[in-house]
Amino acid sequence: MSFNTCIITSALPPNIKGVQILVDNFIEIMEPISDTIYLIAGNYHDDISEHKFNLINLKMDDKKQTIIFRIPKFIFIQLKMGYMLLKIRKKIDFTVFFISTPFIIPLLTSKLLNKRIIMIATGSSSKGARQHYKSSILGMGLIIPEILKLLERINYYFSDRIVVLSKGLMHDLDLTKYQDKIDYACATFVDTNHFCVKTDLQNRDIIIGFIGRLTETKGIMQFVQSIKLLSKNGDLSFFIGGDGHLRDKIMKELLKDDLKHSVTFKGWISHDDLPEYLNLLKLIVVPSYTEAFPAIGLEAMACGTPVLINSVGGVPDIIKDGENGFIMENNSPESIAANVQRILNRTDLENIAKNARKSLENDFSYENIIEKYEKVVKNCY
Repeated sequence: MSFNTCIITSALPPNIKGVQILVDNFIEIMEPISDTIYLIAGNYHDDISEHKFNLINLKMDDKKQTIIFRIPKFIFIQLKMGYMLLKIRKKIDFTVFFISTPFIIPLLTSKLLNKRIIMIATGSSSKGARQHYKSSILGMGLIIPEILKLLERINYYFSDRIVVLSKGLMHDLDLTKYQDKIDYACATFVDTNHFCVKTDLQNRDIIIGFIGRLTETKGIMQFVQSIKLLSKNGDLSFFIGGDGHLRDKIMKELLKDDLKHSVTFKGWISHDDLPEYLNLLKLIVVPSYTEAFPAIGLEAMACGTPVLINSVGGVPDIIKDGENGFIMENNSPESIAANVQRILNRTDLENIAKNARKSLENDFSYENIIEKYEKVVKNCY
């Protein structure tokens, strides 16, 4: 049974295509169960997608602006999305909100049009905002997260189905009251032919890495600060790959503490080249503040690279500490440094890397995830 699907996603960072890769992966998941797919997105790079779908691309201004100017634009783009939904209302059966900052206007538009609504809950916008705006003046660091939290509650209330990675993420997002409309599924998959072990772990240099967006919610500054603690050993090397608005701040921090000589700083890494870099690392650190389960963690597992990850979202449901990866109790620099030392002192990293690859193949295959989303859609009706 196939349906006509509309996927709504938030504005994609114009210079960071990793987020779009997640959207493309999700489109690939929905293709086998959809006759037609419409995508309503902002700043979508339609030149890099290999999938066939109807794109409604809303150009968005990516200039840095104060929150006073961003709020009206946030509302305006939602109005445009709601209008686009009205235009295609006779061509779609349901709407899927994916990586969406709480878009209340398109969601209510979908509800008024009597369209089924599937909410993919990959993380918390309000928790991310709390980190992003914590140093803001005029109390914005307190106000914005609370507004987003309210919008998230409204979104979840009006959704017909809410998809989370695991029960752990359901509790982390405080969704237990919606258990009767919860489905469990991952919103991405890993191509294990592309992401594979090319260099055995025992043949890799001791390089500790971070790969991801250079933003507050990813915990990159905590990783940078942990480098200072770990560098006292003198025999460790570090790798940072990615791009984002904290790039200059990171460079200044490394120069200030005279750490640049021990850190390889690589900008944006294409998805095609990612396995090459993951196969260089002895350990990858994922210190995010809020995540379902980061794609980079899954891709590292596929490449036989041990993962040290903060205990957020669905992480404890996937990673068993000391079996197929490692969990840290928090993402403070001290916690990261202590856990890195703990891991490097182990003699069974090869076995842990093999276990990680095996668990990924069992739980995150393309076929397995498609089957789960077929059930999600059927549960809407």
